[in-house]
Amino acid sequence: ERATKALLLSRMSLEHAVDWLEEHADAADVDDPLSPAELRRVGGTPMSAAVVPLPIINCMKMRICTFAVTGSQFFPQRYYQCAQCGLTGNKGCCEVCAELCHRRHGHTVSSVASSTQFYCDCGATEARCDAIGEPPP
Repeated sequence: ERATKALLLSRMSLEHAVDWLEEHADAADVDDPLSPAELRRVGGTPMSAAVVPLPIINCMKMRICTFAVTGSQFFPQRYYQCAQCGLTGNKGCCEVCAELCHRRHGHTVSSVASSTQFYCDCGATEARCDAIGEPPP
């Protein structure tokens, strides 16, 4: 999603994100996922072979579902699965949802190496996500 990319690259500044969108409106790669260099630029932290963007780290610190900043765009982050909720196969939940929404369901950790690109399916279904909230500043 272009808007999410703009927000991440502008460190969650709406004004700068709008400027970025205007400057890159005709760029061929505007809708591409963030490159490793762009992820490092937004202040990502190493996690195995992946880099976790700072906005996702901030969500985890503030106990907010990472879907609040990623939307349905894939980003590197650890993910968990919950058989009780049907979050198996290519579906899963972020670390915050694993602890707040699925803790008593017996979730299992999925390896970061098996999928470095992910968005939280628990957060994508707001009706049942206890951790969804406003993205951190």
